[in-house]
Amino acid sequence: MSIFFAALNSGSPISDPFQFDIRGDTRVYMFPRDDRVTVIFSIDFVEPFDKLIAKVFLNEFVLARKNDRTLGSAPSCSFSENPPAELAELGITEARGVLGFMAFPVLKSHVKDAKRDRVIKTLQTFRTLLQYHIKMAKSHFHQRMRARAVSLIKVLNRAKVDQPGGEDKKTASGRTFKRA
Repeated sequence: MSIFFAALNSGSPISDPFQFDIRGDTRVYMFPRDDRVTVIFSIDFVEPFDKLIAKVFLNEFVLARKNDRTLGSAPSCSFSENPPAELAELGITEARGVLGFMAFPVLKSHVKDAKRDRVIKTLQTFRTLLQYHIKMAKSHFHQRMRARAVSLIKVLNRAKVDQPGGEDKKTASGRTFKRA
């Protein structure tokens, strides 16, 4: 990534697209242009529940970026289940076995001098960030389910009826008897 961003910053971008696998289920594509380098993550998960949470998280991630005015000069992003137009150069026109594609167009202003290292670090750890949020969401769901189960058990215990005649009663004088 550093080579692409350094070339963009110097004004002589590399012309050939590049792709590599971060993990078995995530591939990164880099498409250099004269004014930007588009970084595209092709993301998938094995677990169906992980796919569902990731899809919701990625859509919310894009909406948060669009609605947050404080981010200012941060790169924009987009998530789509269909491949972006740039992937047609590599012959990818369908999303086969992939959850979706997250694209970050990185402009020259994003990678000026000291900013470049921060952008590279952020993009390199994006997949880890996504995995972290999926695990935290699952943990939250499990915690809520356990708390709900405990509260339902408490309600059931309070609803138990005492069996008649099962306990000894005492009179005022201290004698015990069983009620029939």
